[in-house]
Amino acid sequence: MDNIKNITDISKELSKAFGNIRKVLTENAELFKQNKELQNSLSGLGKSFVRVHTETPGNLLNISRYGWFLDFNCEMKYSFELNELIEKDRYDLAEKSLIEYYTENLKSIFQTISKRHSNRKKIFDQIEKSYEQEFYYLAIPIIFAQIDGICYDLTSKKFFIKNKNYLPEVYPKIKELHNGITDLFLTPIKNSTPFNVWEKEINKFPFKLNRHEILHGVDTEYGNKTNFLKSISMLKYISDLIIRID
Repeated sequence: MDNIKNITDISKELSKAFGNIRKVLTENAELFKQNKELQNSLSGLGKSFVRVHTETPGNLLNISRYGWFLDFNCEMKYSFELNELIEKDRYDLAEKSLIEYYTENLKSIFQTISKRHSNRKKIFDQIEKSYEQEFYYLAIPIIFAQIDGICYDLTSKKFFIKNKNYLPEVYPKIKELHNGITDLFLTPIKNSTPFNVWEKEINKFPFKLNRHEILHGVDTEYGNKTNFLKSISMLKYISDLIIRID
């Protein structure tokens, strides 16, 4: 069974939790005024929540500029840790951490997406075998195809085709699922990333892997483990975003 909660459900639970806190504070206003320790604790909680809400989109966007996408199994603090390394010019350490994360979780990722998108299980099985045999050149273009495919299965829209607003064609459908706190996770697809930017703009990014250059034979050096894992991170991220569409 898929072991992650849909981010929309998490948002509802958070809203309910903060509503309960508000109710308790209202009912015990006088006690709250007299308890400085409680005031400080709740103040810290509020500041943490604001920081998550305001800084997470920038963290995710900065990470995606290097071709990585965080799936919903990651702890929220992970985006802060990675972004801090990038801001300190230690992207090498951030990449090392991300390679370890996706290598360790790769088998469970394949199990998850194969169950979610069961009509594509045979394809995912062969992608996994290609990884085991280090056939990265073969696997990466197929991963990009599956990103479009899982979107099309559930929405009849594709990811790598852009609409008139230069957003992924599938974006409005995804946006319908996410509001409030869940909107934090949409930042990477609301902006250009190396994977889907126009070829003439790829030099604006610190990471150069581009779907269009791969499929049209321009890039001949893309076949390595790191690029494979980056592609998988995007596939899992998009799957996490759209899985509740039915």
